[in-house]
Amino acid sequence: MHPGTNAGRGGRLFPAPQAGEPYGCTPADRAARIDLDAVPESAAAARRHARDTLARWGMTELAEDAQAVATELVSNAIAAAVKAGAELPVMLTLHDRPPELRIHVWDHSPGEPAHRTARAGEEHGRGLAIVNSLTGRRWGWYPTPASGGKVVWAALAGEGHDRHQ
Repeated sequence: MHPGTNAGRGGRLFPAPQAGEPYGCTPADRAARIDLDAVPESAAAARRHARDTLARWGMTELAEDAQAVATELVSNAIAAAVKAGAELPVMLTLHDRPPELRIHVWDHSPGEPAHRTARAGEEHGRGLAIVNSLTGRRWGWYPTPASGGKVVWAALAGEGHDRHQ
């Protein structure tokens, strides 16, 4: 591994989203990142990463919502990556930025996340509605020109936790 890059499938290197991108992380912020293959099983790995990280950070009050948001964002990123034919991983990063927890998901697919309304009986199409509900509409996205693709982020209120546990 080289600074600012990540190994994709086959050991290829590609630029990683940089700390100076709009959401930026300060040295005082805690962050935990996992790179996930663009396969459906990675949604479960995202859920475990959120649960385990928040338990380590003493933020269990946010674990259920964070797991749901991470799962939805990663599922959407995987679908976008597969549709774009990308073989690069999806990156999930949790940032403890008091008074909130930020969840960021990078994928190599350009373009904004697609809002759609699921019809009765459909299995897909509710992800961003769930994210809207759990975050109080505190989510967004931005392109990552240096690394290609985009980051979709969401924020959960996290008052009452101690950042230095």
